[in-house]
Amino acid sequence: MSIEFSSNLSAIIDAWKGKPAELNRAMHDGLRDGLRAFEGQRLIREQLSGRKSNYYGLNRQTGAAANSLNVRMFREGLDTVGVITTSPQGRYLKAHQHYNFEGYIRPRNATLLAIPVHPAARGRWPSKDFAGQLFMVKKPGGLPVLARVKYGKKSAKLEIMYALKPNVYIPKRLYFFEEFKTFGRDMIKTNIMERIKEAMRAN
Repeated sequence: MSIEFSSNLSAIIDAWKGKPAELNRAMHDGLRDGLRAFEGQRLIREQLSGRKSNYYGLNRQTGAAANSLNVRMFREGLDTVGVITTSPQGRYLKAHQHYNFEGYIRPRNATLLAIPVHPAARGRWPSKDFAGQLFMVKKPGGLPVLARVKYGKKSAKLEIMYALKPNVYIPKRLYFFEEFKTFGRDMIKTNIMERIKEAMRAN
């Protein structure tokens, strides 16, 4: 997605014709700064940290989504391209983001999905992180759960760690694309212009 400048960028470029490398570096740094501002100020703080609505935002639980975002820069011909990518642990963000996706996630290699319900279970795997600690409890008329016994000095209590479900509904939340259209472009424009002006003052 390209970004168009309606300001005096063409005049600035004309003034920099003798120093194309310096201009390119300033624009590269401005693009990077703008993407980082958009990533941190809008996506992480506004969209992934508790904002709620029908179309935007996730309820922050473990921070895995926010921690999976990162800015990547690369050259494509004569253009500098900047993108915000997700690491493998944030793969499910793409499910929320897809325009045509709105449906159910079902288990592939099991009959039920384990959904964390206890704070200590969030971001952790039942078989890997709680090996040998969990057992299934079947509730009359309801779905089973995975629980563990927590021992204290004088007593023990049953802790429900995961709810077991045959599927989970994933709604559509278009925070990346919509937020970029409304805020990301302005952030990038502002940061590019600031970097160019800063470089001009230095020269």
